[in-house]
Amino acid sequence: MSPARPRVLYLSSWAIGPGGQGEISFLHEQIEEMAGAVDALFLEPRFASWHRWALLRLRGRDREEGARVWGGGVREIRVSLPRFSSRVTGRGLLEEVAAAGPALAARLREAGAVPDLVHANVTFPAGLWARGLLLSLGVPYLLQEHQAPFEKQSGKDPGGERLRAVMGGAAEVVAVGEDLAGRMRPFLPPGREVRIVPEMVRTDLFRPAPRREFRAPLRLVSVGGLVERKGYEDLMRAVAALRSSGLPCEARILGEGPDRLEGIRRDLGLEGAVHLPGHAGREAVRAALAASDILVHASRLETFGIAPAEALACGRPAVTTACGGPETYVDASCGAVVPAGSPGALAAAVREVAACLDAFDPEVLHARVAGRFGPAAHRARMLSLYEGILARGHAA
Repeated sequence: MSPARPRVLYLSSWAIGPGGQGEISFLHEQIEEMAGAVDALFLEPRFASWHRWALLRLRGRDREEGARVWGGGVREIRVSLPRFSSRVTGRGLLEEVAAAGPALAARLREAGAVPDLVHANVTFPAGLWARGLLLSLGVPYLLQEHQAPFEKQSGKDPGGERLRAVMGGAAEVVAVGEDLAGRMRPFLPPGREVRIVPEMVRTDLFRPAPRREFRAPLRLVSVGGLVERKGYEDLMRAVAALRSSGLPCEARILGEGPDRLEGIRRDLGLEGAVHLPGHAGREAVRAALAASDILVHASRLETFGIAPAEALACGRPAVTTACGGPETYVDASCGAVVPAGSPGALAAAVREVAACLDAFDPEVLHARVAGRFGPAAHRARMLSLYEGILARGHAA
């Protein structure tokens, strides 16, 4: 029999900073949402040199608690683990991670925090830790994959041995989109399925905003890390083409990363038309979407593509590429979808959508996102999976 309010331990393959701000704020928000329905724990393993770990252990500081990431709705446990030189152990990083299960299990026992279920986000390293806890504690785990491309995971494990072990040992394997699920299936045992649970959209934060009274220039916005696969060069070339054809427009790109884009912006003569303010917090993203006319998402590859969904939740149409995620929920009724890697197609779609802005009702756009991806829908999907795992009483 599954507990009425299960204790769920969450593991993340990414560091989650104080307050959850940053590129993976979506994961912080999803765990916070689930904390309203489960007793949520968050475990953050940290590797330290053997000498530093021994000192921390001696001082009783190799396991710490206290609010750092969450304000109090989630119990946080931080555990330090020793990392010996690979020249001594002959083990690489994945081997070290895989071997950490017994130590993590011991720290959880010490803290009185043995869970009913583990929810691991991304196969490496969180999935490896989850499998270690299964082997050490007998606690089943759900593995949720968010990352694109999934081939990055197999690239870390060329033989696929650990990848198959982690996925095969999970009670449920979850992907945030069908394209990602298709990339994962070859690593699952025959007969096992990948469940689809889309990313959650904060429809309580991203609320429908009244359309601004249109006046030139057309305001475009794009949100996401400044990395090559986001296709920002295509976006800027589309802006240049629109301006050259007589449509005044400007674009605001919210994000940070290694590709600062100033060079291509300068080469295209767009210094005054493309704005690069850097990282923006959630409220600033919401405000930028509300002040825009259209969100443009030029990505080459996504697993879900949360930015277009947040734009729709704010009542703004989205022009997006068919990149593995957004094309499953964006269509002509809320924007347009074009092939990835085509600035010309992107420009044409923006022009087409701009010509009929009054046809997009902000309340209608918001409602379609809330019903499919809002917090209540996400919580119900996840709780159903949790309950199924706990009712079975063991991993699949």
